[in-house]
Amino acid sequence: MRNCSIAGILFLFIAFSPLAVQGQDFDIVYALNFFDGVTYSSTLVPNTAGEIFIHEDHVNAFVVRETVLYYWPLTSEFRADWASRNVPLQGTLNIRDRQGNIMRIEAQRYTIQYDMNDIPGTIGIYWGTEADAKHAEFSEAQRDYSYAIHAYNAAMQLYQQIITDIMLNPPDTNIVFPEVPMRPANFTIMSTGLNIGFSVKLPRGNYSIFFETSEGNIIPETRKRLRVFGPRERVGGFQVFEEGRWTVPSNFPDSRMSLFTVPGSVIYLQPFNYLHYEARAYNLMMNPQNRFNRSESSTWVPASLNTDERQLNINGQNHDLYSYDVVQVPGSRLGYIINPTYLGDPESSFTAFKFTAQTGSEGKRYNIGQMSSISVLRVFMGVELIIIIISLLPLAFFIIVIKLFRRSW
Repeated sequence: MRNCSIAGILFLFIAFSPLAVQGQDFDIVYALNFFDGVTYSSTLVPNTAGEIFIHEDHVNAFVVRETVLYYWPLTSEFRADWASRNVPLQGTLNIRDRQGNIMRIEAQRYTIQYDMNDIPGTIGIYWGTEADAKHAEFSEAQRDYSYAIHAYNAAMQLYQQIITDIMLNPPDTNIVFPEVPMRPANFTIMSTGLNIGFSVKLPRGNYSIFFETSEGNIIPETRKRLRVFGPRERVGGFQVFEEGRWTVPSNFPDSRMSLFTVPGSVIYLQPFNYLHYEARAYNLMMNPQNRFNRSESSTWVPASLNTDERQLNINGQNHDLYSYDVVQVPGSRLGYIINPTYLGDPESSFTAFKFTAQTGSEGKRYNIGQMSSISVLRVFMGVELIIIIISLLPLAFFIIVIKLFRRSW
């Protein structure tokens, strides 16, 4: 009887698992490689999403795929089970503008490549014969790197053997050690490989989109509203690093805002370019299933490091732009030390203007340029003790009530 129950549970699990695709209808979805304002990202547009958002004046790759969707309750989203079904459909992508004009787009090969050392500055999407050439170039560079690593390993093995022989049988004359083999620079080029998709690049505006099969049939699930948007403005700002937690920068994009700190603190202002977007459009571009959006809110997106200005004027005093190297402190002390280095050092951790809020500067305001500022907060001694006392008041009241209750009982 127990074996029958186990068998029944296994049958139900297999029958309703997303891997059990026999005898069921497949789902038609859009799979996108889209430009997000800085780099290329990917997302899934299921049937439940009625609208697609993309960035203006940049090429995006649309692919219509047949797959199996399953619901993921942890994020309240539908996900694709690509392992069980992943079939690109053959046909034509159609885009209609507000005047009724239809743009018919045929599929072609594409690839996305970038250098991990400078993703925003090197990322690109390539189509057709250019994609073939870029993919061949990437494959050749990958092979060359593999050969270089193989040669380095062989040279290193020979070097270690020579050193061992010298140490075991030292010569009578002066010892001449061979040069240490140099390891090839890391291979940092990344590529998505060759794919098949539809190239979509549109000016700002509202459109509609649908997919037509090779047989001339329009797939109803592919009818979507397509909104093309762009940034409201591009401004300069800062990513702010605190010396005590340099790995968690804060965004300071708006020049009309004030940055608050405490006396004795050391902060680093890394100049950054920011893009200002409507939050709803940007969030739905990143995730078409994101339902928690407010149309009136906005969001700032850090776009790229800005090193054009080498000096920052704070209260009439010029601060120079430096690169900084973060060095971990070994031993029982742990922690790290932030050391200045030359500007543009490829081994540096970040580039910024350093600012120190001197002890005793409570309530002081430092002007940055023309509009923004740094305000030093007043620190009231004993605040922590007051907070602890206030937090203990409910517990003390509860104890008094219990004691009074026991006496009366």
